[in-house]
Amino acid sequence: MKLEDQASLLAQLFASVPGFEQFLASYHGDKDIYIIVSAFRDKLETEGRLTESMDITLKIMLEKYEDTKELSLDGLHYINKHLQINDSCELQEFFEDRKRLTLKEIKFKRAEVQHYKTITEKIAYQQIDYSSVIEKYIKSNHPYICSQIAQACINAKKYHIGLPFLQKALRHVFSSPNAYWHNVYGITGCTDALYELQHLLGRVGMNEMTQLKSCGILSCLYLYLSRAIYMCDNQSENLSVDEIPYGAIMKINYLSMRGDIEYDYKFDFSMIFGMGINPDIQFISDKYLCYHEAQKYGIQIVAEQCYKDSLKMYQHGSLIPNSMGGYLDIEDATWGELVQRGQVRSETIASNLYKIYQKGGFRLSVNELSDIISALRDRLYMWDVEL
Repeated sequence: MKLEDQASLLAQLFASVPGFEQFLASYHGDKDIYIIVSAFRDKLETEGRLTESMDITLKIMLEKYEDTKELSLDGLHYINKHLQINDSCELQEFFEDRKRLTLKEIKFKRAEVQHYKTITEKIAYQQIDYSSVIEKYIKSNHPYICSQIAQACINAKKYHIGLPFLQKALRHVFSSPNAYWHNVYGITGCTDALYELQHLLGRVGMNEMTQLKSCGILSCLYLYLSRAIYMCDNQSENLSVDEIPYGAIMKINYLSMRGDIEYDYKFDFSMIFGMGINPDIQFISDKYLCYHEAQKYGIQIVAEQCYKDSLKMYQHGSLIPNSMGGYLDIEDATWGELVQRGQVRSETIASNLYKIYQKGGFRLSVNELSDIISALRDRLYMWDVEL
């Protein structure tokens, strides 16, 4: 919804509030709806015209605005502030602990899925030792906090700690509505936990499940990656890392991750997407869009491989250059046109998956999730013994 449309909707809802239409017509400040209403409230208070009844009316009107606006969108892009859980204090405390516990040394782990057959891929990660605060967060159910601790402990092969935290991070993922659907870090935590689950299971673990369950996990992961990507455009500029908006960093990461699963599970996604949608084209699009997003902030070097992967898939139909020909020869479209087509289709795919999700289509019971985590625990310990 454009800002002009938002202002029009707001004016209609607040038409019964004396003086608001005139205030809105002359207002030239921040376009955030909440700031506009707050400025109007401050004006009334300064003029001594803010009654208790008027204050309640403004709050009710703002809630109606949110409800009306949400109905006009598909639920993937929109953040309803009235439905947000207030997690700022909990997160701030965790951020301070994490900063204090982060070690400077960079560690590497073997990639579960090898994209390039000529080398052994390694994944770099920042080493964090949460041992001293495990008891502090043992009762936390926040998806972000639980997923961060889970990944750090799993990387350190402390599976007895990491897997229970991973399970807690996933408790909201498969149920609709998710209580954290409108919280940025809540969705980030859910997305990271779900991605970590499929990464640890690998193709073997995913194949051992029923096709319905494995496709449900992948569909849910695609949906959450999309939700995380689309939430980025609503992020505040003051949430940043090294002066790059947090939303931009998140968008770069999740576009690449969505491209990865489209490549790793292309057969599964050919069924999930349905007739006429090629996972390879979606891969070409997401990987290029990842590079394009990084380019906006002058950090394209971090996504250079995504650019190359997108181009190789377009030219060769594979990440391994060959003389067989690729989508350059097959499709009646340029590289850029395929990127655009993929971008449009990804929104349609995510929207369709969201409708299924809302009806409980990807639901996993507590027992089913527990069984998956137990099987994963056995797999990880066995894998370490083999190494």
